[in-house]
Amino acid sequence: MISRRFFLSRSAGGIITAKTLGLFTLLGLSRKANAGEASIIDLSGDKYIQLGTGQVGRLIGITSENWNILRFGMRYTIKTGAAMSAPQPTFFFGLCNGTSNKFADATTTNAIGLKVAAQNWAFAGGFYSTANANPFTACTRIGSTVTDSAAFGGGQWYTKINADHHFFLTVTKGAPNYTVGVFFDLGGATDAAASTFRTQMITNPPSLADYTNASATIAFSEAVNPITALNIYWSDSRALFQITDLAIAKLA
Repeated sequence: MISRRFFLSRSAGGIITAKTLGLFTLLGLSRKANAGEASIIDLSGDKYIQLGTGQVGRLIGITSENWNILRFGMRYTIKTGAAMSAPQPTFFFGLCNGTSNKFADATTTNAIGLKVAAQNWAFAGGFYSTANANPFTACTRIGSTVTDSAAFGGGQWYTKINADHHFFLTVTKGAPNYTVGVFFDLGGATDAAASTFRTQMITNPPSLADYTNASATIAFSEAVNPITALNIYWSDSRALFQITDLAIAKLA
């Protein structure tokens, strides 16, 4: 299930400037940022993407040769508040080639990102949490072949139901290994403010109480099929994954 209600501009969003940024824009926005300018639109109320069992793709408007480090950020929550039983959900947050043949399709043209799978998700005290302290892998998928790095993270990934959280993916080019980084919540119950989201999106590395950074490397190539789109996949309609802000920053 995918719900995309009014994924458009809102007057409260406005413009911020960041001379060192290069690009910072809501995915799906029709206008690119000008040089030295950053565009941000807040999504709140009835403006969001909601994933049950499904995925969404957004073209990022950047060609492969024009970046070395990209950050993708979202403010999200998990709705419902029900215990998860088998099969456990899979989560992917990454990049792919175009908006067809994405990560969860029968075949994938080319994709790289973060994956959470084969976890026993717990629900207690109003929080969802992954079962172990290394819930992520750096992951690629080409055709039907999935390759994962060793598990990493350094802490359980916590999400309080119906409360906004920050979640960042940072991808750094390499040859042949790309670095896939994550910034995630270790258990703080505080709502993630939109103003904090803006600030942390252009902070390298981001830093907040109750959050941590972790990364892993994985071999990847864009020689034939460069990455051109953001791809998010969630596979459990029992606990809806809702995204209220979605942004990109070119860090280098």
